[in-house]
Amino acid sequence: MAAVGAAPIASPAGAGSDVVSVAPAALALPESPRVLVFGDSWTYGAAASAPTLGYAALLAELIGGETIVDGEPASGYLREGHFGNTFGARIAALDPGLSPTS
Repeated sequence: MAAVGAAPIASPAGAGSDVVSVAPAALALPESPRVLVFGDSWTYGAAASAPTLGYAALLAELIGGETIVDGEPASGYLREGHFGNTFGARIAALDPGLSPTS
């Protein structure tokens, strides 16, 4: 399993000695993980010079696996994106048994 972890978190400047910051535990991933990255234009890769250079596409290399990028520019929970879908409609298309409103 590959482990993806975070660097330790420093206490805020000026914090007293009674403040304790804890870094999140490393995420254990199976070998060659497959991850769905779901979102809006940032996930689609609109801010990158090409969609294949967006964070969601580059994540595959970082985790040593595959990412399935399901991003739609301008989409939201209630707003249809450039391809005519809301988050709820896209979630339902992924798995009709899921209820995005519950």
